Amino acid sequence: MSTTTVSPAPAAHEAAAPARRGPVVGRRVAAVALVAGAALNTAQAVLTGLVLGGRDRTGEQEIAAAVAHPQAVLAVALLGLASVPPLLIGFQATAHLVRARLPRVGAAAALLTFVGVLGFLGLHGVMLAQSILVGAGHAGAVPALQESPLALVVVAPFLLGMFGGTALLAGGLAVTRGVPRWIPVAYGLFWVLDLAVGAVGPVDPHWLFLAASTGIAVAVLRAGDQRWTAGRL
Repeated sequence: MSTTTVSPAPAAHEAAAPARRGPVVGRRVAAVALVAGAALNTAQAVLTGLVLGGRDRTGEQEIAAAVAHPQAVLAVALLGLASVPPLLIGFQATAHLVRARLPRVGAAAALLTFVGVLGFLGLHGVMLAQSILVGAGHAGAVPALQESPLALVVVAPFLLGMFGGTALLAGGLAVTRGVPRWIPVAYGLFWVLDLAVGAVGPVDPHWLFLAASTGIAVAVLRAGDQRWTAGRL
């Protein structure tokens, strides 16, 4: 008479254990997105300062500069729009690194930066509309567009999501120490300077963002696929 061996049922805690969330993209795509998004964003910021002036510019000065340099303003808008996809991927990739050791912080950073990038997309959509109005000889309609509910609605998600999310990313990278320490320092210093001072002549804080993003990209590439998937560089 044969007997049948019945394997024991898995423990309840094993059956209920949640699966670890993997990265949104492969490490090579993540690295390219980190550098490309930051580079496009930096180019857009530097060109904005050169064409439209510093953050102390008035609305009238901005419109006058747009009328004088319509092609440059169009280029600013297009650079901003082109930076959106790689910025989104880059932020989500960085959040993956934080989430591996600080799940809640990483998840909050991923959500906030997603909202912030959507606001960033809206801001440059408005800028593109301004460029079209100026090019068509309707510069007088630009102030109404700038003060419209559409323009105001996209500012709040941008400020809350982008600055809040990236602050969490900088703090998370500093705590987890998955990348060289200078990277979260440069990341955090960029946002402090960008909020408090902005560009000073040719010196723009966005160069710090580009440096930090490039540093993260290098660390991701050196990690290999297994460590990247685990989020532990």
